[in-house]
Order: sequence, then C-alpha cells, then structure tokens
Amino acid sequence: MAEYGPWLAQRLIVEPVAFFDACCHAFSRATHKFPAEDLWLQIANKVIRLRFAGHGLRAFIEPCFYHLRSTPDAVAEFTILIWDHEETGEPIPPRPWQPEAEGVLGRVAEFGAPRFITMVDLGKARETQVWMFDRERHCAFLWVRSAIRLASWDRIHPLRRLIDAWANIQGLQMVHAGAASISGGGVLIVGPSGSGKSTTVLAILSSGGCATGDDYVLVSSGQQPVTYSVFGSMRLWEDHSARFPFLMPHPDGATRDESGLAKLTSYVSMRRPGGMVARLSVSAIVMPQPAPGRRTRIQRESGGRALFALAPNTLKQLDPQNASAFARMAALCRTLPCWSLELGDDLHNVTSIIDKIIPGVDAR
Repeated sequence: MAEYGPWLAQRLIVEPVAFFDACCHAFSRATHKFPAEDLWLQIANKVIRLRFAGHGLRAFIEPCFYHLRSTPDAVAEFTILIWDHEETGEPIPPRPWQPEAEGVLGRVAEFGAPRFITMVDLGKARETQVWMFDRERHCAFLWVRSAIRLASWDRIHPLRRLIDAWANIQGLQMVHAGAASISGGGVLIVGPSGSGKSTTVLAILSSGGCATGDDYVLVSSGQQPVTYSVFGSMRLWEDHSARFPFLMPHPDGATRDESGLAKLTSYVSMRRPGGMVARLSVSAIVMPQPAPGRRTRIQRESGGRALFALAPNTLKQLDPQNASAFARMAALCRTLPCWSLELGDDLHNVTSIIDKIIPGVDAR
C-alpha cells in the first residue's frame, strides 16, 4: 500500500481495490499514534481478529463479545480493522462515489459485487461510519467518525451487518431472532421488535437454561439447524423489567428510542457466564406475543406465519438486497415445527411450557 503515498492521490481513487487499500493505509497511520490492540474471537467455529487503533471503540465492542473471546491465533480466518476518527485524528479518503450511489441502508453498488461490499451510514448529511468487506482477502475495515456518537443499536450489537456479510460466504444466515435451550432442546425465537423475544430468552435463562442470543443469531441450514452466538448483550423494555425484575436483575445501562421509551441493557455473557453458549441446536420455532392478564400458553402455527415473523425484520435490518437470505429463512421455516407462544403474567412457567414441545437435543 506504500505506493499510494502518505496521503494518496485521493481524487484518483476510483477503483474499489484502491479505495480499500487507501483506507487500510489510514488505519495503519492511526496505529502509529495508538499501537494496534487485537481482540481474538471465535464465532461459528471460525477465528476472527478485531484490530483496534485507539481505545474508545474497543471499550464498548469487547463486552458484547465477552463469551466468544479466544486465544491469539497465528492465522485469523477473518480480520477487521477498526478505528475512530475523533479519537485517532485519522480520516479515510473522501468517498469516490456520488451520494446518489448510496442505496438502501447506504450500500454502494458500484463498489460492491462480486468482490466487495461497501456500506455508508449517514447522519445529518455526513457519514457516521463506513465499512468495506473484501471477500477475496477475508479482511474488512470499519471507520467511525465518533464512537460516543454512534446510535445505541450500533453500540449494543456492533458489526452486525459486517458479520452478516462475512457469515453469508460461510453458508450461514444472521437472523433477527433469539435462541435458547431448555433441558438440552433448543428453540429459535422469532418476531418483530417488541414481540417478546428477549422476554422469552431471559425467562429461560432465569430458569437455568442457556442461550445463543436474544436479538441476532447465526443459523445454519439442514435438517438439524444450528444457531451460533454473536452478541452477549441483551435488551429489555424498562417497564417490562419493572413488572418482572427477575428477568434482568443487573442491568448495565439504558437507552431511549425516538418515542422516549427506555430499554435496559445487560451484558448477559458477563452477568451469567454459564448462560451464554457458542452454539446450540434448535428443533422448533417459537413466535412469542405479549398477553397481559392471561396465562402463558402455546399452540401449533404455520411455517408461513413463522416466515412472516422472521424474514421482513431480518431483511430490513441487515440487507434487503440479499437474495439468498429469504430462501434460507423459508427453508428453515419449512424444516422446523412452528409454535405461537402467548406470554402471560406467569413467566416462570415459560420454560416448562416450551419444554413440552421439543425433543431432547444436545446443546454443545
């Protein structure tokens, strides 16, 4: 990358490879001020290395992956270079594409397939973060303008779209869902925000179960699907926690959405070390829905309804242009039996109710 010079002929960086290398060169300059720090992870049985220049981003990213930390490995199967402009003083080269080239969720098509995926997140007409994934070199970078100004969902579920892009080439699909295990049998818990995914997962954890996540998990295909954990952070509506304090007894913070409603956050993998597992086989799909004033009950549901509860939010939040994602989720909903779970006021009974619908399956 030295041939591009210390500041590069920025206006001439019009090819994806040149732009990617120029951004990596910017990361390298940042490490001259802040020596690179590595965080080694194992996600879906693959070794991933996060390389940080500066400390701010690592401070909120590392707790989310606490349960997936790994020992340093000589050869990482995927490397992500991460730095904060505000902390390090190192920008990336100006975007060599026009603003109108930024499509859904900020995806830049002309700097994309087949080799790259390029994404821009905008705030007040300025990019707040830019990431780019090089499928050929199994490497990516993430540049953010300011770590402390990132949206709450990027602090609680960092790198989610980038990890999803990488997981796709591993034959895995990230889904907006949770997964938990009772008595050795696992269930995939699906539904839109506010449907009770976190409540169901936390109810299972409070009864001694384990989980791979409450909002995002990676899923393999096949007759015996497996979920892989990504994040050890979980969220719960503040008013719901007040009604059922056993669900999240030790929250680590709170965030508010645009309506002013608060969600509590807990780094469950640190608070309940035995509760988070790296992988979990699932043998059923469960669709929770709140039913205040009633008793919890479960009944069979169609795969079509499960797909409707799973696919739209997954595509909207991760990558609406991923043509294979819908097919993977449809196959999943055809493979597994599907159930509707009415979450009543007796949340202590959730575990025993779900336990009745699933056969014993090893959770390793």
